[in-house]
Amino acid sequence: MTNPMDTLEAMLTKDLKQEGFDLIDIIPLPTRGDRMVRLKTIDEILYHFDTKEISGSFGYIVQLKPLKTQERATKNHSPINKSNLDGIYLPNGKLNCSYLFNNGELLFKTKEYALAKNIFYTLLKSGESSGLAHYWLGKCFEGENYFLDAQKHITYNPTTEAFVRLASVLVEQKKYQEATELMEKSLGLKDLNKPTKSIFHKIAANCYLKTGKTENAELHFKKALEINPTSEELLTSLGDLYCQTGKNTEAKHCYREAYAANPKNFSALSGLGNCSYEMGDKPLAHDYYLKSLELNIHQTSIIFSLIKCAYEIKSYSKAAEFVRKFADVSPVNIQVLYSLAGLEFHLGRIEESKALTLKIIELQPEHTGARELLELIAKYCGMGNLNVFN
Repeated sequence: MTNPMDTLEAMLTKDLKQEGFDLIDIIPLPTRGDRMVRLKTIDEILYHFDTKEISGSFGYIVQLKPLKTQERATKNHSPINKSNLDGIYLPNGKLNCSYLFNNGELLFKTKEYALAKNIFYTLLKSGESSGLAHYWLGKCFEGENYFLDAQKHITYNPTTEAFVRLASVLVEQKKYQEATELMEKSLGLKDLNKPTKSIFHKIAANCYLKTGKTENAELHFKKALEINPTSEELLTSLGDLYCQTGKNTEAKHCYREAYAANPKNFSALSGLGNCSYEMGDKPLAHDYYLKSLELNIHQTSIIFSLIKCAYEIKSYSKAAEFVRKFADVSPVNIQVLYSLAGLEFHLGRIEESKALTLKIIELQPEHTGARELLELIAKYCGMGNLNVFN
């Protein structure tokens, strides 16, 4: 009987070279006997692989089983001289595209882009489902940040999904003008369904915002909302646009609609807080900031908006509570600690304020504000100048 290792080596060497790979080594495992002996052999194999230090190499453990005589005879008369056990080939000898695409997608999802590309290139060479293979190759190249290669493959088969993907690639390259032109051109496609139109309008609007063309952005957001009037994402985005351009009444309307669509939309509540602040209703802004932070404490900008508002309306208790929560769950932020120390001081929690201030000075000895606050604490306690290093 032919040595299976020689057969395997010959087959793999030939087929792998066609796919652009070199077979480095094949090392047999003991098939029977003591389990510890087999484990030791595997350990030795791994050591053998590691000491070669071949960059980019990878390995597999393969298990073989001899076919029975009848199975071998059937196999020898089969028009396909490759194993069907792994599902790569169909009984008629053609590639099992569905199986390969599924495996390619799984590899893509785990960010194994190089391995996924090998599968999609195989499908491309076969001539079957080439448009879809190009699309997935484009996604793999995008995942690797090779945007020009991604564009080349994605545009091969211009489907609506491909247009969305291509726009994403252009945005990654900060080519916002090209992305808006692509979306506006795509909106002229025949038989475009409403959900896809809404997506195209949204992408165009966001790209126009990046280029400072707020009027164009507003137009596309409105057209998207005509199709999907209860979209909290679109309503919040349009509210943000209005807020940036000083149209606070229109912004508040959008944020309220977004919040009505989803009461857990913390961005809409933050937006309502910002609008209220700009319109002079600082107590209301303070309350909206608190509600937003209740839903998502990890909003650094809103924490600072709350602190500013709290000082202006001289309401420190709730602000201090939420700043403490933020400080507990976030990386050390000197400015947040300093703000909290100030809030604690205003609440009469002198020891807490002093402890925080000393911590700030320990982390950042030249922090002017912390030193001034410590002097203030010393005077409040009737201690004159406080030597912070004692």
